[in-house]
Amino acid sequence: MNEVVIDDSQREMCAVLVMRTMLTDYCNDTGVSFNDIFFRFVTSPAYKMLFDYSTGLWMEGPDYLRNIFEDTMQTNTSLKQTESYLISEEEMLRRLGITEADLVGFEDVEIE
Repeated sequence: MNEVVIDDSQREMCAVLVMRTMLTDYCNDTGVSFNDIFFRFVTSPAYKMLFDYSTGLWMEGPDYLRNIFEDTMQTNTSLKQTESYLISEEEMLRRLGITEADLVGFEDVEIE
């Protein structure tokens, strides 16, 4: 019997399909916007698990992935707490020590 060989590009395609389906279902069920839940997912341990092909999570269905995602959200942070670590652009620049004077002419720079 011939063994089927699956490469990482095929695993990635499956993982992305499972992720998109799970996120779409999640949005439909909860009313949370796709962009919001997508950001929350890609910053979660479930995302790392999905694309660590050794876990086999990429082979599971969207419902199983959702359970993993919800479990990791409950153990790490709630949906409301997730927003608490987001900072504004102004705060990010302040923390990096970048001033308005540093940004003068920034948009005029052409990148080759």
